[in-house]
Order: sequence, then C-alpha cells, then structure tokens
Amino acid sequence: MHKLYCFGFNAFGQAGNEIKEVLSEACLCENIKTVLYANWEVTIGTTYNDDSLSVWGFQSILTKKLVERCKAKVPICVFGDPNTAMGFIDNNETLYLISKTFECSFEAVRNAVYSQQCAFMLNYQGEVKRLDCQDLACAVPETLRLPPVNMMYASSQHVLFLANSVDTPVFGLGSNKLCQLGTLDDQEIRQPIAIDYFCGLMTKAEQASCGLFHSAVILNGDVYTFGWSKDGRLGSGTYDKEDIITLAQCVDDQDQPVEIQAVQVSCGSAHTLILDDQGQIWSCGSSRQIWAVG
Repeated sequence: MHKLYCFGFNAFGQAGNEIKEVLSEACLCENIKTVLYANWEVTIGTTYNDDSLSVWGFQSILTKKLVERCKAKVPICVFGDPNTAMGFIDNNETLYLISKTFECSFEAVRNAVYSQQCAFMLNYQGEVKRLDCQDLACAVPETLRLPPVNMMYASSQHVLFLANSVDTPVFGLGSNKLCQLGTLDDQEIRQPIAIDYFCGLMTKAEQASCGLFHSAVILNGDVYTFGWSKDGRLGSGTYDKEDIITLAQCVDDQDQPVEIQAVQVSCGSAHTLILDDQGQIWSCGSSRQIWAVG
C-alpha cells in the first residue's frame, strides 16, 4: 500500500487533518490510494476501501456536486475550478462537466484539463476540443488546430500540448505575460502555437507541467523550464533574462552539478519538483512550499 504525505499551505485543511496554517513537516494521510486533483485550497483523491472520492480542504458547492455525481462511478481524472466548473473522466472514458446550473457529458475522452474557464478535451485520435464553461448550456466544442496530441497539461491560465511529433513536439496556448509559453511574441495567445525552442530537436516531449507563472518540459530526461524566475522556481541557477527557456540544474549537498534522468516534473505556484529514474526527488523554488525533499 502506498503512503501519501502532505505538507505546505494548509489553511483550509487541504494538506492534512492537522489544524495548522502551514505544515512544515510531512503529514501522513491515511487510506488514500490516488490523488486525482490538488490546487491551493482543496485536494481530491480516491480511497483504498472502495475507490470512492475523498475530499479535504475547502468544499465548494461544485466540489460537493462532483462527489455526488461520482457515486457508483470510478473516476480516473478530475479537473476544473471549484468555484466555476468541475469535471471528471470515469473508467468508461466518459467525461462529465458540472457547473452550478448545468451538467453535460462527452464520450471517448482520453484526457482533460481546465484553463481560462475552458475545458480542453483530448480524444483517442489526438484531437483537442475546447469548450467554454462560462455557459455550458449553450457551449459548442471547438476543435483546435494541432497535430495529433499525446497529452495536455494546464494551469489556470495556460496550457501545454505535447504533440506526437519530433519536429514540433510542444505547443502552448493562453497567458504568456511571464513567458510561460516559451516565447516573447505575445502576452495572450488564443490559438495553439509551436514553441520554437523545441522545434527540430528530433525528439518527442516526454512529460510537462504548468505552474501559474512558469512551465517545465522533459525531453530525453532533461528538464527545460521557462516563465517567471522569481524564488528560483526555474532551477536554472541564474536569474539571467537573456534565455527564455533554460535547462534546470540539479546539484548535490556540496552544491556540485549532478546529472539525472528525469521521469516526471511538477510545477507549483512558486516551486518545482523533479522525480528522477532512481526515485529521488529534486526541488527548487520557494522554501515555504517545499518539505525536506531532494
């Protein structure tokens, strides 16, 4: 049985049962099988007992509706904003979207994310459809102009698409005010654009993550970061503004560079975590969000 440990901001109880605003030491969360959703105010996971949803932290009207809708279903993905719209995909590949006044569903959905009050839905043909959730009753899905997509990652303000292509492996959409889409061209991008830095490298992107103000992408085991460098969240070891996209640098306890093979990366609002192929976790960014990892 896996064990889940939580730490960090906990004003709503979203990081554990202890009534502390900040958990500076890791708190063990009992009977949690999988974490399906986590943001700054709420965490949602499934239990070992019966795969039912467990919610800790702030529970909005939509969060409660989500839990009720998931009864007698097996959710494998949860996404959305607890204050505007929530959704989940069940083990039958059906996506359910829930707003305060309307619900709808879509069949054969592989993955979904939520950004800028829109749901982005990926099907098994690699097509991505965008649905405006501000008025679900009248919304019509829009197919985005993209090559076949393998996976999507999103913050509340931007989205990264990992394409099934070695020529143009990474696309971005949404807010670019802090270069979190890897370009200096525009502050707001409404249609997906290829991130030029990764074009022509002749390799597919393996995984990515979007924080509110920065992004990270893994190619060939290396982690590339871009966006706001404040608090060292990019892990580049420098605050140089000349390079938009930089290679994250891992160092040992003697501050010496270490070569790693990254398999997963996760961006928070002010920090970044990297998991390597040896099971080691490396961290950078605001120390208020990071427990003793790395």
